[in-house]
Amino acid sequence: MGTNVQSSSIPAGAEGGQPPLGIITSIVSHRIATEGSSTPNTDAERGTSVLRRFMLQSGARDLLPRERVATCLRIPHAQQIDIWHAPETQSAHFGGLIVCGSIWQCPACAAKVSERRREELTEAVKRWHAEPHSGNVILVTLTLRHHKNESLRALAESLREAWRQVKQGAGWKSFQENFGVVGLITALEITHGRSGWHPHLHALIFVQPGLQLGKFTFALKKRWLMALERLGADATWEHGCDVRAARSDIADYVAKWGREPKWTVAHELAKAVSKKGRDNGQTPLDLLNAYVQNNDQQAGALLRIYAITMSV
Repeated sequence: MGTNVQSSSIPAGAEGGQPPLGIITSIVSHRIATEGSSTPNTDAERGTSVLRRFMLQSGARDLLPRERVATCLRIPHAQQIDIWHAPETQSAHFGGLIVCGSIWQCPACAAKVSERRREELTEAVKRWHAEPHSGNVILVTLTLRHHKNESLRALAESLREAWRQVKQGAGWKSFQENFGVVGLITALEITHGRSGWHPHLHALIFVQPGLQLGKFTFALKKRWLMALERLGADATWEHGCDVRAARSDIADYVAKWGREPKWTVAHELAKAVSKKGRDNGQTPLDLLNAYVQNNDQQAGALLRIYAITMSV
């Protein structure tokens, strides 16, 4: 948290034996949500973002009372609860509490994990481009055809298995040698829209200099569609495998990875979330936000399906 870290403590218990953290964050979060700030600034926006995570986490606990998120940051494992604050970064966290660590269920834990991953992606791309005679980083997005009533579990399993098959056997070894593939990093993303669940895989593929992008794209698309066909799934040639090599595209993807939508004083995101869902698909964070802010029970049910399915 930096060199100048300040700490304060509160007792690890309250009347009735309930940890006080939930009460504290609920009160402050409600104040932020109802009053807002007339003079927003970077520090205020950062603080509001953190409090927003606790608001969303409370919603996740309502939807998932038997899952790990229900006890995250609510049960102490020490005699006191510490509040650590780093003034130079204007960041803070609680100590002495059990955390769930779930990226699928918990907005608070997911924010920490995704930020660490973003930093790792940034460093990996930076180091590769800093290498003498470095090659390119290719951004690949993979998906499959999906229908409204298909289960998330079936779609996610097909996507993961198809990618596993793409990367196995002599064919993949030959692909790596032909195109100078030296490494890759993948991330799974899920949205929900008019056509139901839409899972897609993002892959950053690090390649040596001299890549012929057209041949690379053709060969990877062919391997992807063949893998889907073996599983009884399919995708279009145009949209099943998207390949981008521009540094601006890579930088934009890395910069946005795991970033939360902006939380404005007027909470415009909450007002527009249902429209966004109809038009472009909602992320799990959008679904949870719709449930918390608008009492959208359908969004809550979808979030429950997502959280339980992806946590298995």
